[in-house]
Amino acid sequence: MPLSQNPANASSCALAEVTASGTSVATGVFSRKSSGLIRVGGTLDVFIFNVGLVSVGIAIAYNQYYGPSLYPGAQPWISTMFAVAGMLFVAAAFYCWSVIFPRSGGVYVFLSRTISPGVAFVMSLIETIILLYYGALAAGLIVQVGLSSFFGAVGMVGRNATLTSWGVTVAKPAGVFWIGALIIIVAGALLISGTRRYFTVQRVLFVVAVAGLAVIAVVMLAGSRKGSVRFHVVGSGLVPTGPHNGYADGGWVTSHGYDALFRGFKFHVVLITLAPSARGPHAAQMLNAAITKTDKRLKGIELGTPDPIPAVAELKEVEQLPILLGGFLALLAIGAVGHALATAVRRRSHDFAVLRALGMTQRQCRWVVVTQASVLAAIGLLFGIPIGLAVGRSVWRVVADYTPIAYVPPMAVLALLLIAPGALLLANLLAAWPGRRAARLRVAHILRAE
Repeated sequence: MPLSQNPANASSCALAEVTASGTSVATGVFSRKSSGLIRVGGTLDVFIFNVGLVSVGIAIAYNQYYGPSLYPGAQPWISTMFAVAGMLFVAAAFYCWSVIFPRSGGVYVFLSRTISPGVAFVMSLIETIILLYYGALAAGLIVQVGLSSFFGAVGMVGRNATLTSWGVTVAKPAGVFWIGALIIIVAGALLISGTRRYFTVQRVLFVVAVAGLAVIAVVMLAGSRKGSVRFHVVGSGLVPTGPHNGYADGGWVTSHGYDALFRGFKFHVVLITLAPSARGPHAAQMLNAAITKTDKRLKGIELGTPDPIPAVAELKEVEQLPILLGGFLALLAIGAVGHALATAVRRRSHDFAVLRALGMTQRQCRWVVVTQASVLAAIGLLFGIPIGLAVGRSVWRVVADYTPIAYVPPMAVLALLLIAPGALLLANLLAAWPGRRAARLRVAHILRAE
């Protein structure tokens, strides 16, 4: 039969000859109307984009830089190999998804088709939050590791005090925030301006980055390593934080040891410890006056309280976060238990109707729902309390090892005493409305409908 005489084939042919712009194309190119989207990124563009998105360089740097100090005696490169072996399965899963769902992209499309839309939504939300965090982290690293180090190094080599001071200024929290925010705004404007323009800029930056890595590799491999100095390590400790170092980045050396390593200095810092009786809001001003009176050449030296250790200050800033997180999870648990009880009453309405017909009273119907709520709460307490204690202590130990604070096992005795009766009370309160519905079911109507 001719193709034009078959309505289904005629419709398919008509769709195949129409694109989003209304131009005609060869028959059979499309099986449905085109969305109008065109491909602007090649294989190389996607490869560069994924390298930047995954941040391979940052991951390796953090792994090799912080790994040995956080886990003494460990072999970071071996753990990296294990991680790579595990991630091969994740990469294979994404490859299969990309083949099955071409031109879709995004975790939501993959997970909603294979698991459930609810899981896909949650994972997409988590991925969005992670990407927002890493966007801010990348902007901060550009300022602290890139601009600050660049100004400081060029200023020291060229003996330019202005550039050196810039290196110190931009590394401060205000500089990191404002310059990092500007970088994020510029990056967002670049993405909004068009995908083609973004990929063009991405290629240029990638070439610059690769050229810089090549120069570093040549210098490290061919550079002179003569003049090494042997030191004897007598212990471990902390150092004052600075624009380019943390409390665990550096070391204490004698004046002769310093002269054997470096020539000149960027600035001098003197640490003064006051007796408890001498500490006060005006101690710095009194010291300034006393030092100036002793030696007029020391006039203008600034004395002040040292900046708090960033890691400790960050912990104080998020001090209320565990409480807020616990409250949020408690609200989720309350909603889950309430939803489970209401759903159980609705789905088991026929069973309730049969039991009512056999002699169950309305009070007993309410007790059925109350018992279910109590069992759910008891199971949650049975598993939640020991798991919560174990996970909480483990996480806090990791935080304590990562920061210069002493580990003290957390033990919220009052919370442990109140959580069991509180959970049972909330579960029974949640069972009040579903229990009332179960007790007031229209038995005759339900049985007649069945």
